[in-house]
Amino acid sequence: MSPTNRVPSMRMNPSGARDIPTFIDELAKDEAKNQPRGDSESTFSGASTLQGNEQSSKLKRGLFSILNSSKSLNSGTMPSLADKVQTAQVTLGYTFDNPNIGMGALVTPGVALPGLPTRMDGHKELAHVGDAVLKLALTLDGYEAKRSREFTSKILQTKASNVNLALVGRRMGLDKLVIVNPSQAGIVSDKVMANTVEALIGAVYMDSNSIDAVRPVLAAMGLDGPA
Repeated sequence: MSPTNRVPSMRMNPSGARDIPTFIDELAKDEAKNQPRGDSESTFSGASTLQGNEQSSKLKRGLFSILNSSKSLNSGTMPSLADKVQTAQVTLGYTFDNPNIGMGALVTPGVALPGLPTRMDGHKELAHVGDAVLKLALTLDGYEAKRSREFTSKILQTKASNVNLALVGRRMGLDKLVIVNPSQAGIVSDKVMANTVEALIGAVYMDSNSIDAVRPVLAAMGLDGPA
């Protein structure tokens, strides 16, 4: 591989940590060297004119996209996670005693944020809790309303389905609050959206340790059972 085609090595800062912003800047400068003069249509158009550079250029583009997502997340160019939790609280009508639990509900697997203790599976464990809490609440609602088991089962199949949960999340604008893995390019799939709704329900329960605190949130989401 020639010097102009190599991927820059990531520098280490004095603390021994990888200097991501510097690495990103080096990638950008390296791409600029390969770009033909007068071409303003594409940042990486220079790579397409050099067949021998195609594989190297693809690698650089992938690294640049992923690392630039991390840079944007930490540089204040997008709403902070604390701001997202604040928006979620207003939307749900619930204020977390421990905001970190609310933050954990918005972080998907594969995302690591400095200073935030997250689990390896992101919000999946909270979503598992939320799924159980939602089904329990709907079952209790059916029991208290003296509905038949068949009727309650149908309510569970519709309201607790991933399809419905994804619709609920997007209708409430919760998709704009999710921190997705950089490899997803900012796209919130229906599955991730449904998991996020469940995770928020689970977060409210874990924060309050009370299903009674969850019920108003379910009502705000339109996920409460029949009266």
